[in-house]
Amino acid sequence: MSKTQKQLKLICLSAMMAAIFVVLDYFSDSVSLPLGNHKLSFNGLPILIVSVLGGPLWGAATGFVGCFISQLRWGLEAMTALWILPEVVRGLLMGLIFIALKRSLKPWSLGIGVVASSITVTLLNTLALIVNYYVHGVGKGVYVLLAVELPTRLLLGIATAVLMTAALSLITPPLKKATKLYNR
Repeated sequence: MSKTQKQLKLICLSAMMAAIFVVLDYFSDSVSLPLGNHKLSFNGLPILIVSVLGGPLWGAATGFVGCFISQLRWGLEAMTALWILPEVVRGLLMGLIFIALKRSLKPWSLGIGVVASSITVTLLNTLALIVNYYVHGVGKGVYVLLAVELPTRLLLGIATAVLMTAALSLITPPLKKATKLYNR
């Protein structure tokens, strides 16, 4: 496959996965738990797929485009960049960990990247919430967020990551074969 063909396939894959991200984000559900209201979403899965098949930069680009389009639903504001950043980092981190683990498609190696990127996304989203609290003058809520909600958010993020790892390990091999985009 020529370099141009590969680039076109990556552009198409990234665009489709960004669109899937938007749909999954739109239909994500808020879960009421005893320690707060949390978002349960698998919108990161398309970013992870592109990170594995195309590399960290393609994953980051997919995260940016998908999250930017998704954020348009709420309108653009000063905080928009902070809400987009976690998904960009998800794509970048997953791609880098995947390369560091010798591009292994074994579930345990994919799991390391998915869990690490999910924890990072949770921490970055929590940081965005903290900044948002201070911007809107409710800084006292930060203590509750850090002491009570953060552990729950991390556990929910890890549980979601385990499910996304299972899905990623089932989806990626056939996509690798169908697209011939796998970087070796």
